Order: sequence, then C-alpha cells, then structure tokens
Amino acid sequence: MKLHGSLSALLAFLIPLTAAGDLDSRFTDPVEETKPWCYWYWLGGDITAEGLTRDLESMAEVGIKKAFTASISGRPREGRPHVEILTDDWMELFRHALREAHRLDIEIGMFNSPGYSMSGGPWNKPEQSMRHVIWTETPAEGGGFSEVVRPVSKFPVQDIAVMAVPRRPFASISSRPDGNVIRFQSEEPITARSMSLEVGPKYTFAGTLHAKLADGSSRQLLRLDRPDNSRDTCDSQPTAPEIYSFAEVTAKEFILELEGATRKLLSATISAEPKVSQPYEKQLARLHARQFPEWKQHVYPDTVEPAGRGLVLQANEVHLIDERPDAEGRLTCTLPEGSWTVLCFGMTSTGKTNIPAPPEATGLECDKLSKEHTRHHLESMFTPIFAKLSAEERSVIKTIVADSYEAGTQNWTDDFDQILEQRIGYDPIRFLPTFTGRTVNSAEASDTFLSDLRRTVADLISENYLATINEYGDEVGLDVWMENYGSWGFPGDALYYGKHADMVSGEFWMGRPMGVQMCRIASSTAHIYGKPRVFAESYTSFIKPFHHPYVMKRRAEELFTHGVNHAVLHVVVHQPQEGVPGRNPWFGIQFHRNTPWFMSSRSWVKYHQRMHTMLQEGKPSADIAVYYGDFSPITVGPENPVPHGYDFDYINSDVLLNHLEFEDSRWVIDLPGASSYGALVIPDTGHVRPAVARRIAELKKAGGPVFDSLPITGDDLASTGLNPVVWDANQDFKWKVRETGSGRIFLLCNFERTGPFEANLKVEGLQPEFFDPVTGQIRKLATWREVKGGTRVRFQIDDLADSCFVVFREPAVEPSVTAVDGPIHLWLDDAGGLVAEGDQSGIHAVTSSDGSTKQVQIEAHQSAIELQPHGEPDAKGLQTYTSRFVLPSGIRPANPIRLDLGDVQIMAGGSLNGRELETRWMPPFAWEVGEFLRPGENRVEIVVSPLNQDTPARIGGPTVLKWEVVTWR
Repeated sequence: MKLHGSLSALLAFLIPLTAAGDLDSRFTDPVEETKPWCYWYWLGGDITAEGLTRDLESMAEVGIKKAFTASISGRPREGRPHVEILTDDWMELFRHALREAHRLDIEIGMFNSPGYSMSGGPWNKPEQSMRHVIWTETPAEGGGFSEVVRPVSKFPVQDIAVMAVPRRPFASISSRPDGNVIRFQSEEPITARSMSLEVGPKYTFAGTLHAKLADGSSRQLLRLDRPDNSRDTCDSQPTAPEIYSFAEVTAKEFILELEGATRKLLSATISAEPKVSQPYEKQLARLHARQFPEWKQHVYPDTVEPAGRGLVLQANEVHLIDERPDAEGRLTCTLPEGSWTVLCFGMTSTGKTNIPAPPEATGLECDKLSKEHTRHHLESMFTPIFAKLSAEERSVIKTIVADSYEAGTQNWTDDFDQILEQRIGYDPIRFLPTFTGRTVNSAEASDTFLSDLRRTVADLISENYLATINEYGDEVGLDVWMENYGSWGFPGDALYYGKHADMVSGEFWMGRPMGVQMCRIASSTAHIYGKPRVFAESYTSFIKPFHHPYVMKRRAEELFTHGVNHAVLHVVVHQPQEGVPGRNPWFGIQFHRNTPWFMSSRSWVKYHQRMHTMLQEGKPSADIAVYYGDFSPITVGPENPVPHGYDFDYINSDVLLNHLEFEDSRWVIDLPGASSYGALVIPDTGHVRPAVARRIAELKKAGGPVFDSLPITGDDLASTGLNPVVWDANQDFKWKVRETGSGRIFLLCNFERTGPFEANLKVEGLQPEFFDPVTGQIRKLATWREVKGGTRVRFQIDDLADSCFVVFREPAVEPSVTAVDGPIHLWLDDAGGLVAEGDQSGIHAVTSSDGSTKQVQIEAHQSAIELQPHGEPDAKGLQTYTSRFVLPSGIRPANPIRLDLGDVQIMAGGSLNGRELETRWMPPFAWEVGEFLRPGENRVEIVVSPLNQDTPARIGGPTVLKWEVVTWR
C-alpha cells in the first residue's frame, strides 16, 4: 500500500515493532519494498521496443523495484533510429515500456521535465520563465526628459519601476593589473570607501588591498579571495563588477597585491562613493558557485557604514516616475530641478533551460517563484502524456522526480514588489538602487533589504515551486521524490525546500568527495519533518571501468552512516541493442544488462535490501540538533559539528519558529514522526530576521541545553548529561544507530584496519547479535562485556570493506567471553554454547565474564579442488568453471565446511550438486556447503563475471574445501 505525505510518516512510526523472528526473516530474505530503485536514462532518441523489454526484464531479474525514466540528450549513432521525445512514435515506445513494467511488477517514476534538471520545456514562454532584474542608468538634468531607457535583453523585458536618484560627484581612481599588482595613484588625496573590479567570464583572483598613508605607513583595507567560478552559466550576471566596501581612508596611493592564479581581472576602481559590498551576490545575480557547497559560503561581508549620513542615498530622495517607457523603450517625463540619474528597472528571462535534454524538448526553465507558472509547466509536460495512456499503463507511473537543483538563480517575478512588501513589511521599490551598488538609508538597511529579498526568494522556491509540484502530484495520484540540495547556484534553503516533498534524497559520487553534506541534509530533512525514508542517488561518477560492487562498498556505507536508508542506483541506461560495452552516458556507473557483471548482481542488490531493512527499522537516533542559520541561500550545514561518538541533525528557521519546544527533558519537534533531541546548538551565523532572533531568545530561556558555538566538544555534552553513543574504540570507524522499542541497531563500517575490533556501545543488559548484510547470516556474538554505561563488543575484521549490524534486542546471555588470545570468531549457538571458527590451527585461551577460562583447539584442514574452464567465455565475457570431486576421507558433510575460491575477478556464483551458490561479489568468495555435499562424487559449477570487456573473468585460486575440527577443554 502506498501512503502519501505526513500520514505515511505518522503510520510508519505508529506501526508496532516487529518480533525478533520477523526481523530475522526480513533481513535474510528482504521484502519487496526494500528493493533499490534506479535511474533509467534514454539517450539521444535511440530507443527500441525490444531493448526496453530487455532492460525491464533484466531489472526485474536483478531486483530493481522502480525506475526513474528520463530522456537525455546524446548523439544518435550512425545508422541508428532517432525518436524525438513526445512524438507519436515516442509515445508508443513509452506506452510499451509501461505495459512491460506492469507485466514485470516494476514501478515507474517520471522526471518532471525532459533531461534531468530542472523544470523546463519549449512550452514555457519568456514571461513564464525564471527572470532576473536588469537596469539602465541614464544621467539627466531637471526639466523635460526623453531618452531610451528600457534595458536591452535577448528576451522581452517587463517593466518593474522607473526612478530618478540624485547624482552626486565622487572622486575615483582607476587602474589595470601590472603583473601581480594593481596600483592606484592620485595627485590629490581622496577619501576612499569602496573598490570595484571589472571581470571577464570565468574569472578568479585573490589579493590584499592596502592604502599608503601620508605618514608613510600602510593600512590593510581588504582581503579578497574569489576562487574559480567555472560554472558561471548558472549566474544571471556572471561578469558584473565585483564591489567591496571598506572603512574610509584618505590617501593618494592604494595597492592591490594579487596572489596565486589570476584570470580575467580586467581593471579596478577605487572610489569615494559608499557602495554596498558584493551587491550582485547579495541580489542573487551571481552566486560564485563552488564545486562542493560549503556552509556560510553565502554569508556575505557586511557593508561598511560611511561616516557621513549625507553621503548615502535616502529612500525619500528617490523620485519615483509614474510614466513608463513606450514600445521602443523611450521614457518621456518631467524631472524635478537638479542633477539626476534615471534608473529603469526591468525583468527578463535568465535564459536558463532544462538540461541535458534532447533539442526538441529543450526550453526555458519555469518561474520557480510562481505557482501559476510552475503549474503551467507541469500540465504542459504531463497532461498530453497522461491523456494517451490506458488505465493500466497510467497505474504503473507512481512518482514525479525532481533531481538536484541546477537551474541557477532568479530574483524577481510577477507582482514581486507586492509579495515582498507583504512579507518584509516595507516598500521594496525604493531600495532597488541597492541592486546597482548604491547604499540606501544606511549600510545596515541596504544589507537587510537584500537579505530579506534572498530569504523571500528561498521561501518562494519552496512554497510556490516545490510545494506546487507536490500539490499537483497529489491531484494526479503521484508521490514527489526530490533531491533537496542544489549545485552551481541553488538560491534556496535546502531543509525548507525538502519539507515540501513526499520523499527526499541526497547524492553521492565515486571518486569525488561530493556526497556527505548532501546526504546529511536529506536525512536531516527527513528526520525533522517526519519522513521515514532517506534516499540517495548512489554511485554517481564519471565513467570508470574499474568501478564494481566490491570497490564501491565502503563509499556507500560511509553515506549510510549519514542517514541514507534507500539507494537509487545511478545509472541504468537504455540499451537499444545487445553487446558489450553497450550504450553509456558521460557519467554514472555502467550498470545495465550490457555490463558483464550486471546480470550477476542480484546478491549485491539483495545486500542493499538488507541495508535498507535495518536502517528503516525503528526510528532514527540523534542526540543533537544543529541550527544551520537564517541566511540564504543555504545548501549545507557545518561540517563535523559534534564529536565522533555523537550523532546530529541539522534544523532550520522553520522548525525553530513553528515546531520546536522543550518537553520532558528533550527538544521535541511537534510533527508526526519527527525526531527529538537532547541538546540544541544555535551558533552565530550573522544576520537573522527579527522574528527568528526573538524565537532564539525564547528557546534559550526554555530550560533545555543550548550551545552557541561550534564545534561542540565531548566535555560540553557530558556536562549536560549527554554521553557518547559509541566510544573508546581501538581503531577509527563509522557508525549509525537506530532506536527500536526493545533496544538499538548499530551499523559499524569503514574500519581502519583488519584484525580485532573493539568499541563501547551505549546499550546495557542486552545481547549483541551480529547481522552480516552481505551473506544474510545472523549470529549471537559471544565476545562482549559490560562497561559503565554500555557494552563493549569485540569481533574480527577480515577485510577493510567488511561491515555489520550489531543488534541489541533480547536479554543478555551470560556468561560472555571477555578475552580471547587469538584471531578467531566466537559465537553462541541456539543452546547458548560457544562456537569457534578460525582459518589457522592453534590453541586459544578464552576467558569468560564469570572468571572461568577455557582452551579451544582448532585444527584447520583443507583439500584442493581443480576447477577447469568449461568452454569459452560467452558474449559478455562470463566464464564457466566445473569440477567433479570426491569428499576427502574423514570429512563429514554435516560439519561446517566452506568452499573457498580464493582470488576471483570479480564475481562468482553457481551451484553445488544442483544447489544454488549465491553470487559472491567481495572476499571471501566462499560458501558454507556442508549440507550440500554428499558421499562419493560431487559436482560444482561456478560462473565468474568479468569487470568489463577488457578484463577477463578468472578464478585466481587456490580453490579448496575448508573445515575445522574444534576441541574445547
């Protein structure tokens, strides 16, 4: 049953916790709902019905539950068909895919736009698109005025306001770079207050501005660092001047000393005019995006207050002109006496289009601040498609998909002056000169207006764009899945943005650090707004032939410890033909039926299901809520705000203002399914709105623990009674914990080294159980002991990619093993007896919590098996090996016996005496086969999957049967 919105979250947390046996069965053999999803890209219009069928059949075979379809740009191969999106031919293929998905019980999600980002199409007109403010400045004198003033754009310009502001003379000095220096010199001293730099596309610079004073000393005025803005295509005014203010100083000479790489810094001007610091950034015309978003990257420097009030334009000095430019852009009016600058403000399309979409489906991005224009886009996209589907076909589509925000910025929309005034409480029109760099009323007032504007844009993107997609989804019976962060110019508030979707997702890459912050933002959004599942676009990368499940495992589990509990695999690409290497995009894991190891990946997919099962069990657990600020844009929170043994979520202004209270010694969010916290962290992040400042003051008086600086230390938290959840480990590792009604579930992974692992876990009086997500094996851990405030567990790490869930749910079985003098595994059997396993012969001392000591002797045996290739590799490089062997004397099939292949490249599975050997995709490539063996001759068949077409499949061996004789004394 599919549930929507907050109701699903409420029910998820009200469902009674399952019995132990039920969890065991769901872990060993996971249920349908835990199957991973995938992206399913159709590239360059090269689409065939046969290929669609085979794609879906292969997804069903390996265990994919839902596929997100997206039509992506790409060059059709010579001689191949090119089906244009939304044509009758395309519709027939799409309907065929839906029918086949229905037959195979696969659900379909549709991107809300051609391409994957964001919400654009040829149906969006310029006046319905994302728009930004542009202007002209025309000098004028009092009296009759008639000039062409409307700004020019490649798109139509809609008028916002026309005004005249007093024109005041300000001294200035301009200069150009000479090597790594820009030197400004004047015959007469000037009192300087600002610097403007002219830049070209994709500029970068860093340096320090000094003034040389009359007494020969030097004063530092500014420290600048503008890193490479290589993705300036998402900015509406990427080459606008860089403007900075500083405390006024009088001098004849100024020096800007440049450091490191400097590119496209054309000239600079020192001026006596008091200007707004970074006005183009503050108005969202340029976000100077970084490849990996950082907290506070959009906390801009305050504008310096000039000493003289008469230097600053006052709002009551702004002369608003009622007349509007005519069709040719000419303004005819009468100006009051004096010298003026006529400012004509208009809005025009940013020109941003959906990417990477086929040319016939590429068009302007819809206006993200407008419910009306967002709905127009959605109806234009979906209504013609839905009208042509049968009821059965339509029933397969379950989800609207909104990928990461990559549509760039906008800062105006229809009637935005009225919307702004209603939200901020004052007339925004008289503050429009701040867009040009002019200071209005005061430096503080100018910065506040621009901050209010950015905050309003952020809120409207959430309320008018994403919430409208969700409302539309409710109307047509579809959930909305979205990635609630942005790259290269996200002008919103990530947590508030994610509030308005049914399902939120992060993203992580292979080979790049991007991912931790995005996934933490998604999980925090889910936890504070009561969404039980946290998704991640998983394993995104630039195509690398060496990526396969084993090498990807540690990276995935790192992100699971940041709150992800359902993977969306990136990417299955439609394969119109058979043959290795198949059709691939320029990025993403090669994960499709023409990848040699794809059809062997069912056990890897099942591993994901086990991870999902455990990480969706119970509810999330984090003791600390970290406020990430009221500034905007804001994409991520502070990195590593708490010590290693504690967990945290980010919270935002919406939660502070509307949902957070201190009750029963916890900070409680009053939303169904939302988390609660033991401590609250509210660091200083600069400007906050008055209502937020008042609420913060109230919360600090509520009686609960509140910290106001980062990072928080363990001593800080211990002083409030909050002790770590994990502590005193013998090596570095990563972890996540889930709360259940009877105990806790710990994910432990990303170990620093192999060998014995020990750590204290915050659970008392319960038995630790070891759940292996790769094999599905569940065993009671024998090696543990009670410590103050928790349980110290000990087990062996055999491979750096190992991971496990340690589950506490039943009363502890005493005595436990508190010490063992060797690298062996110790478990409890169903009767509570000790079971020892080891790969090497030896005698080991075992000490129990009751003080008793035992010795266990392990005699390790093995017998070689000769596997031989059976024929040649098949068309995709899979190689079959076979062997017939007789059990060695003295071995009993009832004993624990392992078939171990040794070194394998890269996956292996098969059968023994007709019984399935589930594919292994990481070491050890071994199976427990005691119950499969029989006296006399045994037959084994192994199929090995290669990495790619250039790397043959192989078993490096040695292949052996392994068994131990264990003696206790």
